[in-house]
Formats: sequence, C-alpha cells, structure tokens
Amino acid sequence: MPNTSANSRTGGSFLPVPPQGTMAPTLKDFDLLTLTDVAKLLHCSKAHVCKAVAGHVRGCPAIPAVSLGRRKLVRRETLLSWIEKNELTASGATIPISLVRGAGKRA
Repeated sequence: MPNTSANSRTGGSFLPVPPQGTMAPTLKDFDLLTLTDVAKLLHCSKAHVCKAVAGHVRGCPAIPAVSLGRRKLVRRETLLSWIEKNELTASGATIPISLVRGAGKRA
C-alpha cells in the first residue's frame, strides 16, 4: 500500500507521497495539461484554446476541461479523443467549389 499523507490545505484529502529521494508528483504525472500545453500541441494561441474550452468556437465542440479555481486543466486522453472526434466530423465535410473564378474573394 502506497504511503499517503493528509494535506490540511486540501481539506484532508490524501495524496500519494513519493518514495524517499524522488521528486514530488507533477501535473505530468497526472497526465493533465495546462491550456498553454494544449495550445502548443494544437499549434494555436492560448486565447483560442480558452475560447474552445468555453465552447465559443463555431463549428467546434467544447474541449472538456477540469476547473481548479480559475485554472483549467485538460486530460491528455480527453484531448486526444476530442481530436479524433473532430477528425471524424471534419472528414465528412466538403468545401463547395465555385466555377466562377475569384467568386470566394472579397474586395
């Protein structure tokens, strides 16, 4: 059985205590990503990820996230499944082709 200790700041919840000589658990150990990490993985801005998490990106379902106060965290597995669902949805989408040259451009 792993060694645990109560943390008075978290209301007595029990967290695993690492063995002597090892580092304390980090977010990477829990496989949680910050919005900055998600933005780097998706190659977009953090502001765009914030909008996607809030569900304010048209044509895109909200990215599921865990809230810790003002901080939002995304599970890596959840992000990967969200990407797969978007790929499946987008694979059926088609872009209409205009036969008129330059019809899609605005002046």
